[in-house]
Amino acid sequence: MRIKSLRLLVGIFNVCIGNDKEASKLFQQFEANHYDLRSDAIVGLGADLEWRLISFGAPYMNRYGASFKFPDDEVIKSPSCLYGHDYTVDFEGSCKNCRLFWICCNISHIL
Repeated sequence: MRIKSLRLLVGIFNVCIGNDKEASKLFQQFEANHYDLRSDAIVGLGADLEWRLISFGAPYMNRYGASFKFPDDEVIKSPSCLYGHDYTVDFEGSCKNCRLFWICCNISHIL
């Protein structure tokens, strides 16, 4: 797994365990050194991380559902458009504002 994927994954794990301040720092560092958090590259990295977790036998137990806390600060914000999309027509995360949030949600559900 590439270093940038690991950095993103550590940020996502921090979201899962409710450590939103640390997740925000990690996401900011990731964006400064790698890709815009709203880019198509994020979708690819997220899909790769999900695939890897599934291939390692992750249990799909959503153990972190209660502690899940996406950052909502001056820099990293929870998408305000999150529930205003018609997901029956389009896939999750198609809105550039929601991509990272949905990746975090999907990985949280896998764990």
